[in-house]
Amino acid sequence: MAEKNKLNIYYIKKSKGLTDVFKDNIAAYKKIELSEGTLYYNPKNVHVPDWVEGFFKQNFVQTYPKEDGTQGEYNIFNTASSQAVFLKTIKYRGMEHLFAITFGSGFQLLKSDAFVPNFGLKCVLNLISSNNGLRKISKYDISSSPKQTSQQLSKKGSQVDFTLDYQTDILTGITGNFDDKHKKGKTLIEYIGKTISGSNSFSVNAKANIKNVDKILKLSIIAYESQKYKRKGFAWIDNVSYIKHDNILLEKLNNELDRKLADITEESDQIWFAVPEIVRWEDIEGFYFGRQTRVLKDDLDLIEYKQYIKRKEEAVFNIEKLKQSHIYAKNAKGDGYSYCWDAFQCLNAELELDGKTFMLINKNWYEINKDFQDETNRKFENYFNNKSGLNFIDCNYKDEDTYNKELSRQKGLICLDRNTVFYGGGQSQIEVCDILDENNKKLIHIKKYSGSSVLSHLFSQGLVSMQLLIRDKRFLKKVEQKISSLKGSIFSFNGNAREYAIVYGIITKSGSKNLNIPFFSKVNLNSVCDRLCQEMNVNVCFDAIKNSYNRMAA
Repeated sequence: MAEKNKLNIYYIKKSKGLTDVFKDNIAAYKKIELSEGTLYYNPKNVHVPDWVEGFFKQNFVQTYPKEDGTQGEYNIFNTASSQAVFLKTIKYRGMEHLFAITFGSGFQLLKSDAFVPNFGLKCVLNLISSNNGLRKISKYDISSSPKQTSQQLSKKGSQVDFTLDYQTDILTGITGNFDDKHKKGKTLIEYIGKTISGSNSFSVNAKANIKNVDKILKLSIIAYESQKYKRKGFAWIDNVSYIKHDNILLEKLNNELDRKLADITEESDQIWFAVPEIVRWEDIEGFYFGRQTRVLKDDLDLIEYKQYIKRKEEAVFNIEKLKQSHIYAKNAKGDGYSYCWDAFQCLNAELELDGKTFMLINKNWYEINKDFQDETNRKFENYFNNKSGLNFIDCNYKDEDTYNKELSRQKGLICLDRNTVFYGGGQSQIEVCDILDENNKKLIHIKKYSGSSVLSHLFSQGLVSMQLLIRDKRFLKKVEQKISSLKGSIFSFNGNAREYAIVYGIITKSGSKNLNIPFFSKVNLNSVCDRLCQEMNVNVCFDAIKNSYNRMAA
């Protein structure tokens, strides 16, 4: 039986030549010329691990007799790093295709923009059965603060067995099995093994060696160029690409953003500042830049920050300067600050480059598929333009808590802000809404806009509470009891919480009907509204509330 070998295959871009493949100059590596291709490698670097000296405060040395009669010595504990890349060119369909097969940690030698992104991901999706061939997925969730997660099934399954949201998830890796009970599966197992994985690289455990690897490389080309993944329900993987490894593209984006920052004279819906995380506004007196603790701002403004940098240092206003400087949220008690961010973390941007659209959020760049962008914006406008008809007062208060109480008092509504309901055991508490409008049958959720994570929290709050009201009678009863105690008389949903519309009130500086929010907040809003409106048959409305609070006048 032929021996199996683990192969990690990278498909080099057509535009790249041999000198474009490696991070360092190709002359820096040793090479072995073979008739089948060229093996490039870094010689083994043997060294004592850091933990030996760092923890034990000594090196453990063993002596041994040398042939010349003297004593030699070596460290008992050492480690060696092996890095090798086999470059192989094959001819297929009249064209030459260059592949890099890495061994050990050889992938670290490759230049990040040299290989085709998602090559292995598409190979696996096109080869594996989407009905019962999937084992594991890795994804990047962009619904709030971006996070990477992996999910693994106890037995083979399909896409529906994973918790995937095609609007807010970026698929970064996938593992699957072939079915050896079918002829096609048996044939593929003979070529590339039963289990395959894909991300940027295509990983197989195959009965392959240098003499027959051409068959696998040709198969990978066929698999990559196939469009089967779209018919299998994975067309959504082309919607958004998280840019992490393409250093040349990242440099171009950062240079373009630096150019715009240098010229910017006012905030726009392309470049703006926002608080990058959920904050307790009642704990914040204001924001200050650097050491200017006495010059407080009610909100973050990119132009004000640029003026501060120019006055302070007369420095170039660019990404590097934003990374080096900090923004603080002063504690309302006056004893220091509650939050601190580097200014780059607060920057949001949308750029057009080479005919493509890119988004910057939480320091990460994303490429947006044009069709997905257009569909997202169209759907967002439809949802956001569905107004509640309620007459909101302006927010002339520092925090949402005070605003909610005053709005409820003036309009004769029931304030449920911070009146949570214990649910699910332990200390789990659910806030049904901030304000209840019983007469108009509306559950009102209000947030001061300060970034994508805040809006995601707002949207999720409405979704979770409505799900429980519809699906859990015990929760519904607890909510009715809570509202009755606050109201002073009996309150009931009459067994149908769906009759109540969800209203999202977003407090903004402009109070404009055209809300300037990040693209991924629109994506998340659409996802939540789809579930509420289409799956639960609940009406969802949006209102922009004018933020007129002036700390100096208060």
